[in-house]
Amino acid sequence: MVKIVFYNLNLHMITTKLIEFINQNQALLRGILTIPENTDNKSIVIMVGGFERSATTEKKFKLLADKLAEEKLISFRFDATDCGLSDGDFYNMTVESLAADLSEAVSYFQGLGYEKFSVVGHSLAGCAISLLINKVNFEKIV
Repeated sequence: MVKIVFYNLNLHMITTKLIEFINQNQALLRGILTIPENTDNKSIVIMVGGFERSATTEKKFKLLADKLAEEKLISFRFDATDCGLSDGDFYNMTVESLAADLSEAVSYFQGLGYEKFSVVGHSLAGCAISLLINKVNFEKIV
């Protein structure tokens, strides 16, 4: 695990960590966890990109993670199978597999004690989120 500590322009300390977890097809998925200083919050905002998009490296997701950190909100932006930093075969990606990857991310953080989940999805991720509405109790969906 890589841990980086930096200060944003408003001099708030933010810690970022590279997180890795395995999906249902045994592909290694990766994402960036952003944790603001002095928070013991058990809520998390999960961000996922759409078709052929990377949530870890796209500027809009990084800016959103920084803004959320300024508000003392923890966030995790991850790449689905064979996008960005994650492993796997992209040609096997479906709306269902994207939903399964998101479900695996939620399960991973439930295992770490997180209790409340919000999700931000771009493009195809919106379709994937719709498949999880009756399975995951998201606080907010964007």
